[in-house]
Amino acid sequence: MKTRLCVGMVALLCAGYAQATCGPIMVSPAPTLPGLVVDQPLVDVSAPAWQADEVYQKGDIVLHTDGLYQARWWTQNEAPGPTWASWELLTRENAQWRSSAVYNQGDTVLHNGKLYQAQYWTQGQVPSDGGPWLETQTSKKLLAANFIQESYDCGAPPQMNPDGSYYYTRNYLRSISLATEMTDEVIFDTVRFSPNGAGKIELITAVIDGQTCKGQAACNALLNGEEKQVSYYSIATKSWSKTYGSVMPTPTPIPTPIPIPNFEQVEAIDEFESLSMMPPTLEPTPMPEIVLVCNDQDICRQVIVNL
Repeated sequence: MKTRLCVGMVALLCAGYAQATCGPIMVSPAPTLPGLVVDQPLVDVSAPAWQADEVYQKGDIVLHTDGLYQARWWTQNEAPGPTWASWELLTRENAQWRSSAVYNQGDTVLHNGKLYQAQYWTQGQVPSDGGPWLETQTSKKLLAANFIQESYDCGAPPQMNPDGSYYYTRNYLRSISLATEMTDEVIFDTVRFSPNGAGKIELITAVIDGQTCKGQAACNALLNGEEKQVSYYSIATKSWSKTYGSVMPTPTPIPTPIPIPNFEQVEAIDEFESLSMMPPTLEPTPMPEIVLVCNDQDICRQVIVNL
């Protein structure tokens, strides 16, 4: 199903290029950045900032540097941090581990790209398998997931410059998806194109027994705890083009003003002739884009599109 989807995209990409030649589908592992990330603020930015002259009572919560602190008792002019016992650094689920924070049984932290859970009270002990910390099953499953990229390359026939020289344009398409798998659990929920919900967010779409599902909960409802084949749609796609050959330089603009035709005149211009007389523009390869593929707890893998 992913193949049919991408071929349709290539057809659209190559529309207008008669007798274009498309290269074979290239399937390879998709590049990812190592480790997990958490797509949520590390602090509660709604909390008030700590003020030296302010009097704080037991239970008051303030924001200081990049941490969230709670007063243990009455305090004034004692900056939150490890120097003063008056303040307790509040831990947040799945936040980055801190040596100064106190963790209780069941607390989860992110450290070196893995998610750990405290087995008992601990402070200052670096998370690793053993001792007070164990890597969670969620962490292991997310890190074991495989992503694939499918690449297409379509070349248009040579085109002529006004001076009789030739150039040609190649069109590229790259799609990223999760690998098809036999599983009883779908572990990813959304793909995010910018961090912390600031941009586009889309639900992961998959096909199970001929039925389409969107999102972790809906897909797991179809699985119902049974191991089945899950095929995923593309989670991110990027297309671009490059121009090669004897590309004429863009003419220097004439300093004298040129009348701008009205809308009706623009429509009357033969589009093919007007475009054929314009020098082609060299299109650079777009910058790689990192997308976040996350579960329903905002724990994400970082996948690179167009690399």
